[in-house]
Amino acid sequence: MKRSHVADGVTLIELLVTVAVLAILAMVATPELRSLWLNHEVNTALNALRGDLAYARQEAVQRGTSVSLCPGNGTRCSQGASYDEGWIIYTSTDGSAADVSFDESIAQLRLLKRVTRQGNVALRAADGNRVTFGPQGQLKAVEGRSEQSWRVCMRNAKAVDGASTSAVIGFELVLNGMGSVQQRRLAEGEACDPSP
Repeated sequence: MKRSHVADGVTLIELLVTVAVLAILAMVATPELRSLWLNHEVNTALNALRGDLAYARQEAVQRGTSVSLCPGNGTRCSQGASYDEGWIIYTSTDGSAADVSFDESIAQLRLLKRVTRQGNVALRAADGNRVTFGPQGQLKAVEGRSEQSWRVCMRNAKAVDGASTSAVIGFELVLNGMGSVQQRRLAEGEACDPSP
């Protein structure tokens, strides 16, 4: 019996059809993958801030003193309400963390945690005041404010401060006077600026 040798493989036409189908699938999937990634960035920043608020509160209770959180670049608190570049969690040896903005040159202040930029995310507080937790985990009122809120959105070309869209949902965190945090989804088109 004679056996014929047939080469196993694909023809050029089969290869071109496969490449064309893959190219079409990639074009269809690309916007969905981008939205998925952008939503992941927003959620990562949201969870980082939420976790660090819980951390600061826990440290205040464990240490029995004030612990503060402020927007900043790592060496000092910034003057605005933008947390885009990150935030700082700190305390003090003399209980003055509630009254002093962090600056690494101030000897009585102790850095507990430094957080850097959270992707291409707009993260804004309602005001530029620092957040301070007291020894019982309560939010200390600053300038008559009994709560603080932040909005987390993806930056886009139309709104530098970001906005919630149907593809990339933004969120708001509200820290109440008792020190607990509530979260809500922003409506489509809602700006990422919680200031009144």
